[in-house]
Amino acid sequence: SSDLTGSLIDESIETEGSICGSDSTFYRQTEGHSMMDTLSVALRVAEEAVDEAIAKAEACSDSLDKQNEACYLREHREELIEELATTIDQKIIRRRSEE
Repeated sequence: SSDLTGSLIDESIETEGSICGSDSTFYRQTEGHSMMDTLSVALRVAEEAVDEAIAKAEACSDSLDKQNEACYLREHREELIEELATTIDQKIIRRRSEE
């Protein structure tokens, strides 16, 4: 379970990093958006990230760990998307307040 959590966290950080990688452009584009727009974008991005993590784990059919990870991700997909979206949203809001 700790391996699963570790790789899940790594995946989230990696994914979040790529989202924030375009940070100044991404955040500038969101400045004029309402909170609902921002949350909507965060949800979409989080959904894509979780779905991509599931697809990557499923692609490793020769690894039992990856198959277990895929199963875990599928079972907890909605809550993972919510958590990741909340994290993205908070990060955007924090960045805005720092500017």
